[in-house]
Amino acid sequence: MIAQLSKWGNSVALRLPKTILKEVNLKESDNVELHVESGIIQVRKADSVPKVDLAALFTGYEGGKPEMSDWGRSEGREEW
Repeated sequence: MIAQLSKWGNSVALRLPKTILKEVNLKESDNVELHVESGIIQVRKADSVPKVDLAALFTGYEGGKPEMSDWGRSEGREEW
């Protein structure tokens, strides 16, 4: 079976036919794992999606404003 890649926003999407999804027990909104080996893309149903631990993301953060790059002069009310 031949499928075509299509532009989807800033990405490229691959539409999977319903018959293929049924054969591998996938449905819309299921999470999948992508793996590339020797130029071959493998798609597998993900066992689970790791949950984001917000507390862990802030480990070591001591507060204060983040370091900012110079983006030029302010245009509105974005001053700290």
